[in-house]
Amino acid sequence: MPRRSNESNSIAQQIMTPDPVSLEEGTPLIEAARLMKQHKFGSIIVVNRRGIIRGIVTEGLIATALHIEGNLQGLPVESYMIENPPSVAKRDDIKDVLKIMIMQNIDHVVVVDKMRPVGIISHADIIITTQSRRQLTGQVSVYGAKGRRHDSVAGNTEPSSAPVQRSGLAWE
Repeated sequence: MPRRSNESNSIAQQIMTPDPVSLEEGTPLIEAARLMKQHKFGSIIVVNRRGIIRGIVTEGLIATALHIEGNLQGLPVESYMIENPPSVAKRDDIKDVLKIMIMQNIDHVVVVDKMRPVGIISHADIIITTQSRRQLTGQVSVYGAKGRRHDSVAGNTEPSSAPVQRSGLAWE
């Protein structure tokens, strides 16, 4: 279970896209594809009649449906959705959100309150937030091909022997 953030860490609510678009079960998959194209979304949340999260449909799943079925006509969203997708609470730490994305090989995590979607976080949201914070604090890191970090903070251009840190997760 994700840990709650302390004051110094970023939390899901700070980087999520609020009020995500969702579709009710039974909605045609072609409608999901249309909305994703219109709004430039990478995914759409699927809910039941009470607004409780049931799944998520992604661009990749729509492409898979198109490849397998030949067209999207007559297919409901639940036929090509990820059921019970990973979700986090608004106060969960961003490091835990990223860990979920990496461990489950997913690009989007739904932020919920009482099992109702209140936001969505993508890899891009985390990257933009992390880079913005580094630029504000003057920390700029460049990762070399061998995974060694070269910091340009205070003029230090020597390779670092420390494990590479990306969003708080160590990569060796």
